[in-house]
Amino acid sequence: MGYQVEQGKAKNYQDVEFYLNRMRAFKHARISATLEVYTDTGKAYYSVYSYNTLIATMVWDMIKNESIEKMLDNNWYSVTTGKHQGYIARAFGIIQDIRCTILV
Repeated sequence: MGYQVEQGKAKNYQDVEFYLNRMRAFKHARISATLEVYTDTGKAYYSVYSYNTLIATMVWDMIKNESIEKMLDNNWYSVTTGKHQGYIARAFGIIQDIRCTILV
């Protein structure tokens, strides 16, 4: 059986990075995260949403105290979601593909 952890309130992007780095649930006007804990399996699921679209998930093994799966959607949605993806990549320790445009 699982339960969802209560969300904190992020007032700015500095707060957002604080919550992401500590894998805490939070709510902000444009980005939010939920944390669902399942004591029967010993796993926690940390999901991050940009404008209510799921863009990242981390599965945490509470017994081994380590991440066992990380997913970051690096599809292009908007400039703001791109900024969110960067915050998440740093917090999750994920190296993102570098997007560049060559002007000729």
